[in-house]
Amino acid sequence: MMTPGTFNAFSIRVSHMPHTPLTWNPISAFFWAKEAEDNAEADKERRGLVEARNQAESLIHSTEKSVEEHGDKVDPTTVEAIELAIAALKDDLESDKTTADKLRAGIQNVTEAAMKLGEAIYKAQAEEGDDEPSMAGSSQSDHDDDIVDADFEDLDNDKRK
Repeated sequence: MMTPGTFNAFSIRVSHMPHTPLTWNPISAFFWAKEAEDNAEADKERRGLVEARNQAESLIHSTEKSVEEHGDKVDPTTVEAIELAIAALKDDLESDKTTADKLRAGIQNVTEAAMKLGEAIYKAQAEEGDDEPSMAGSSQSDHDDDIVDADFEDLDNDKRK
């Protein structure tokens, strides 16, 4: 084909790539389906491992943040137990041979250790609440002095005139 106004010729050739079928082939489709069935169990295991890894990383982040914020409210042995559980879970994450079940066990250990932190924080807040007088109690006693008990008689329309 010639380009108008020039004497340069060009051509376009469409060819078939060897690994990409242009038409649907039922035999190839059967083998693809068979391959998918064969790999279904491995895919399921891989998905479980990825989900466990994501959950572990999220738990590590949130627990470290909680320890950083509230570590001073808890005794050092609790903080140390949490840090040891986190370190063990991090080691499992870094290992190439870890399994989803092993990660879930590490997640459970960190969760149990972090629950002790949560309990300690709750107790510390409860103690702070006991030390300070409540605002609701003091405002009620101020208003109680203004209350006056009185007897009254309801007058109907006939009695009011």
